[in-house]
Amino acid sequence: AADIGVEACTKSLADIAIGGGEKSAVRLCLRRGGGYPYAGSIVLGDLHGQFACPDCEIRARFDGGAAQSFSATAASTDGTDYALFLRDGARLAGELKRARAATFTVSLRGAGEQAVTFNVAGLRWAR
Repeated sequence: AADIGVEACTKSLADIAIGGGEKSAVRLCLRRGGGYPYAGSIVLGDLHGQFACPDCEIRARFDGGAAQSFSATAASTDGTDYALFLRDGARLAGELKRARAATFTVSLRGAGEQAVTFNVAGLRWAR
């Protein structure tokens, strides 16, 4: 059987601004298998929102720890940019396993830089 992979997702504690007075819910997802060693993504619920981060470092804090940088990209093949892909998935997964909360500082076109926090204490792999 082909390895289809599993995904663990959680919603942000609060919606974030995406410009034009609009707000969007945000999901943090981790993927395992299915051709991904580990891949993390931050995905907007409103597909009109655009991350301003073609190739960047984003800052993340886990619980009360020091800020860490993760290499990320919002460069999508179809130019939508409503998802931000975190490259160092193995390190991200390790931090999320130990943490209760994760806060990422993200930049959105038309809305600037803002922090988005996820409760990751109950993050479970979907089967």
